[in-house]
Amino acid sequence: MDAVTTLALTLVAASLAAFSLSSSWIKRVHSQSKATLTVLMYHKISDTTHDELTLRQSDFAAQLRWLADNGYVTISFTELVQHHAHRANLPQKPIIISFDDSYHNNFVFAYPLLKQFGFKATIFVPVAYVGKTNVWDNGTEPLMSYDTMRQMTDVVEFGVHSHAHKDYRLLTAEEIATDIACAHAAVTESGFPYSPVFAYPYGGVPKNPALRQYVKTLLHQHGFLCAARIKGTANRLPLSDMYEICRIGISGYDTLTTFISKVKNGKA
Repeated sequence: MDAVTTLALTLVAASLAAFSLSSSWIKRVHSQSKATLTVLMYHKISDTTHDELTLRQSDFAAQLRWLADNGYVTISFTELVQHHAHRANLPQKPIIISFDDSYHNNFVFAYPLLKQFGFKATIFVPVAYVGKTNVWDNGTEPLMSYDTMRQMTDVVEFGVHSHAHKDYRLLTAEEIATDIACAHAAVTESGFPYSPVFAYPYGGVPKNPALRQYVKTLLHQHGFLCAARIKGTANRLPLSDMYEICRIGISGYDTLTTFISKVKNGKA
């Protein structure tokens, strides 16, 4: 083999190696640009009935089993905040399980299943009603007490679901400011280890852009590091707005096929 041929083959090999590295980099960047996080939202779990906000315990168990069998790893909102702030590593298939309103049935029916499957969850608490009932719905369903909540902190982080569970889309700026301030004060006075994460009551944020930004500023000023809403879509990573993390609602009428579709497709 003459020197010219040897040089040509060397250049070809170098070009192929460079192309391989370039392709690998492009794939990695493309993969990162497509990275998403699905946040699931539940309310109640029951062993006897189901409705829009209530899942049968057996259905919840089937959903957790599917997540476990398909390699999903639960993270907390606190871990998501760490990822956003410091680019802390996330699992390959992260997912967040959240509950709103802190119903006592979460302790009775959801907590044992979370422990069984080795999953974490976040429960958002309307802090004015700890140990009381869901009076905002004119209901009589019991909510968890602090004693009960303390028993769950091995796998559950507790965030704040406002003070009085009023719809921020219907309140004035002053009313929202009062509610957030009262929530912060109640959390501080309770001595309970709440995480500084927030979920908007009824999943909604004000439509007025100025008021919406004011709410986010208030949350930040009171030490909340992120906030979740209901929007029915997955979140593209890295997050563009820590105060509008989207969640997908899971209904008691969802079949397992519907649940799988919501998780895989990232939309309700």
